[in-house]
Amino acid sequence: MSFTGCRFDSNTATLTGGAVCDRYSRNSYTGCTFAYNQAPTGGALTILGDDIPFPMTGVVITGSTFAYNEATVGSSVAFSYANLWEFELRNCLVVFGTGGEAINITGPGTPLLSCTDIYGNAGGDWSGSLASLLGVDGNLSVDPGFCGEQAESDPFALEAGSPCAAGNNPVCGQIGVRPVGCDGLPAIESVSDVAADQGGWVTVTWRRCGYDRVGSTIPVTDYGIYRAQADSLDSRQLAGQPRKTGGWDLVEQVAAAQCSTYQVVAPTICDSTISLGPCDSIFMVSALTADPGIHFNSPPEVGHSLDNLSPAAPAAFSVDYRYDRNQLTWEHPGDGDLLGFRIYRMLSPADPPGDNAVPTTTLAATTWSDPMPTLDSDAWQYRYWLAAVDSAGNSSGLVGPTDVSGVTEPGIPPRTILYDNAPNPFNPATIIRFDLAAAARVDLQVFDLTGRLVVTLINGEDLLPGRHQSLWHGLDQQGRAVASGLYFCRLRAGSQTQTQGMLLLK
Repeated sequence: MSFTGCRFDSNTATLTGGAVCDRYSRNSYTGCTFAYNQAPTGGALTILGDDIPFPMTGVVITGSTFAYNEATVGSSVAFSYANLWEFELRNCLVVFGTGGEAINITGPGTPLLSCTDIYGNAGGDWSGSLASLLGVDGNLSVDPGFCGEQAESDPFALEAGSPCAAGNNPVCGQIGVRPVGCDGLPAIESVSDVAADQGGWVTVTWRRCGYDRVGSTIPVTDYGIYRAQADSLDSRQLAGQPRKTGGWDLVEQVAAAQCSTYQVVAPTICDSTISLGPCDSIFMVSALTADPGIHFNSPPEVGHSLDNLSPAAPAAFSVDYRYDRNQLTWEHPGDGDLLGFRIYRMLSPADPPGDNAVPTTTLAATTWSDPMPTLDSDAWQYRYWLAAVDSAGNSSGLVGPTDVSGVTEPGIPPRTILYDNAPNPFNPATIIRFDLAAAARVDLQVFDLTGRLVVTLINGEDLLPGRHQSLWHGLDQQGRAVASGLYFCRLRAGSQTQTQGMLLLK
């Protein structure tokens, strides 16, 4: 029976012959692969010969590959026969087995081997009765130079410099099942943004060149990381040209170290932003050798960088409540890439806007006038929040006003009254509103439960009739945060005194 182009992969046997146990047969195997098979004896193949009185060819294996098989006895092949039964290996690879020797022979005589490479087997290569065959009839013991991870779909293909490749072995031609199949090119796996930075950098990760390995016929010395120049109309067409050629800039260089993968942080041309849109940079990795004329360029790959850092929050945010409008002002935080500011107007009392809230307006200036719909509108019903946003779309934290001033709409209240603070309970700040029916000298103070004065918010000011407001940030007279608890706000306006309770919860 003949087997051609077959593959025996990852099989296991409890006794012998992880993939095949061939007994008393004259089977032939051509162009077959035996890989990752396992058994106590004959990790991939066990051949049992018959007791006959004359020589007779049994199993013949041609142009096949045995790789990474495992057995205690004969990591790839166990051959046992009682007399003169023979088996033959022609142009085969028997490599990288674990456990016992590559081929275990039991019985008289010697199998016929020609143009066969036995190499890298943990228990021995050309051992026992095979020792005399090394160097005879094209037999050798060298690393075959598999493509491996350089050709994931064909890992047992050979690199161009392999001694088992047909072009490098004129006596035997190709040894093993697969011809040259990897071109040795490095391959960029990813171009990813560097997190938590101000932009301008990406991490380039690439898979090594096929020649970046111990014993390589063309040793790689370094990797050059190239970035397509900004004025290249079609940078992708430049891939594969010689290093340091027009259209590419060498931005980083890394020494080769036979690693399976490498990575480096490389600069980009520009950042992608919400104001200008995406900005891609094109990278290529070139495996360099001692000969400037020999190098191996990866296919190009595209990536972009982002500014991931939020800008500082605006400072000195104040609101001046007026009859016809509310005037907001603040200070620029100083970030160079600031796009502008988002203002959120909420009905007071209100919690800060949520993540999906739509800003009332976005502007670049540091002042905004919010007109009231009508002259009798209550300007004090609104509370404002402010955030800075940069060109990458990052937003600072929301801040409320640190200073509030002004009066309300025209008209004299019918009586002087201190309203409940809002919000109540509060944390960290609350608004204290009061009406004056007549002009008066006003004191507005906060006391704790023991009657101790905590802070004076208005100290003997002469105020006109109307509605007034003061913002308490939960601080004492020295600017220190006070503890959670019940506090009392006392309004003294002329001869009148009123008190309201306030609950601070942290």
